[in-house]
Amino acid sequence: MEQKDHFVGIELIEEEFKKILDAKTGSPGSPFALTSAASKEVGAGINTGIQAHYNHAAMFDSMSHFFSRDNVGLPGVSLFFKVAAQVERNDAYLMADFLTKRGQHPVVGATHSPPRDFNFDSCSAVLGCFIKALAIAKVEYQKVSDLYKIATQAGDVHAVDFLCNTVRAVSYKMNQGAHYIAHLKIVEDNKLAMKEFDRRLPFELEDLAMAAGLESTLPSRLMMGSIMRAQMQQTKAFDFGKDAAESMRARAAFNQIV
Repeated sequence: MEQKDHFVGIELIEEEFKKILDAKTGSPGSPFALTSAASKEVGAGINTGIQAHYNHAAMFDSMSHFFSRDNVGLPGVSLFFKVAAQVERNDAYLMADFLTKRGQHPVVGATHSPPRDFNFDSCSAVLGCFIKALAIAKVEYQKVSDLYKIATQAGDVHAVDFLCNTVRAVSYKMNQGAHYIAHLKIVEDNKLAMKEFDRRLPFELEDLAMAAGLESTLPSRLMMGSIMRAQMQQTKAFDFGKDAAESMRARAAFNQIV
């Protein structure tokens, strides 16, 4: 009996060895890390998600520009949608990185042009835009859940784990949106209350804005995304420090970890 008969899976290893050896550097048609366990259907679904995130980001950017106009004058709401847009772009990059790391190829298509004005017949512009943001999150939740089922049926364990984290992030978006909408429905007709809401928003966004900014330039090696990064800061899993020097040391240590 040959020695290789005692080596479980030796034929598969030799097959993979030949594939990797024959793969050409720089050739998109022969990735090194791609395995048969990576579902093509899941990869296509994640690429659809990448495009959706870029479209959402464009929509939120347009909302941010609308509320920053001098004749609208709601800088806090403008900042909310500016941060939301960055979170969406970060999510798109996160999905693209996921595909790349397992040997699949992210695809970026043309982004739809969003409207410039946001006026609604049945509610204020602020409430309408927050409702639209929640509607986007709910549809995203459904799409990710559907893709999770496909990944489970395909036995794509790597994708199942990634999509579980994605669902948690979308759940946060839905909870955040519902919280603001409940408040806005109560104070919608009170201009002073609306201005107070606008004034308070930047303080509530501090952790998420910091996380989104870091994620856009120094993506987490743990592939946690903007929202999980913000939640870790909120629960003091990481503390960026109170003074500038301490904050820089904390951020340096944080970035080494993730």
